[in-house]
Amino acid sequence: MKHLSVLPLLLVLVVSLNAQNQESIAKSLEDSPLIEVSPEGLKMNKETRNGFTFYLNTLEDEAQKKWKEFLTVRYQAEVKKTKGGFVCENTSMKDITSEALTLTALFYEEQDGCEVNVFFNMNGYYLNPKEHPKETKAVVSCLMDYQKELYVDVYKNTLENQEKARDKSQKKLDKLVKEGERIDKDVSKSLENVTKAEQAIVASEQKIIELQAKKEGLKEQIQQNKSAIKELEESKGLKTEQIETQKTVVREKTAQINRIKSAAEKVEFN
Repeated sequence: MKHLSVLPLLLVLVVSLNAQNQESIAKSLEDSPLIEVSPEGLKMNKETRNGFTFYLNTLEDEAQKKWKEFLTVRYQAEVKKTKGGFVCENTSMKDITSEALTLTALFYEEQDGCEVNVFFNMNGYYLNPKEHPKETKAVVSCLMDYQKELYVDVYKNTLENQEKARDKSQKKLDKLVKEGERIDKDVSKSLENVTKAEQAIVASEQKIIELQAKKEGLKEQIQQNKSAIKELEESKGLKTEQIETQKTVVREKTAQINRIKSAAEKVEFN
């Protein structure tokens, strides 16, 4: 029963730790460093280009999924998969520039998240703060909007995961409670059976003691009866001898009487 009582606490602890971890990820994402513009350029297809880089404390798959959704919804861009990321050709991004842009985003998985490098090609020129200060400012604002939407989704997913984890742990807890109640009933019933069995054993032992005493009493009575029978048999033998002796006496007396009668009859005739 002690083990059962510990299980729900362990489940709550696991769920709590998982929720704290998700919240930590979301908070770290919200507090991500600002987007940096690489003054020395970034690697793209084995070449060095001006670009923008930032780090996200989230999975690479989640970051890529949100990036594709962000460009599709906000700019109605046609997002194509490329090696290590996505490319959007001849895309209209009016909040950055009136010119058509070719946008390339490359994602690199890191130990605790992913790094993102983004390149904006405007008519063969890659946007940079020195040559395109106004457009660069708009690019940074756009990328920060992407970051914000991403961590909002992370918060949303965190809440959904917490609710799922809570519901799952609640189901497990309810199941454990029911199992505990069933076990309690089984234990209670078993204790009742044990009590009844102990009472039956005590009653049986008492009955055995009574039967043993009765057996001893019968044994003693049988022994007394044997002695009485022996005495009766001995007495019967004596009486039989007495009766035979009396019969002999009676026969002798009868013979004597017969002799006397015979003698008397002879006297009368003479």
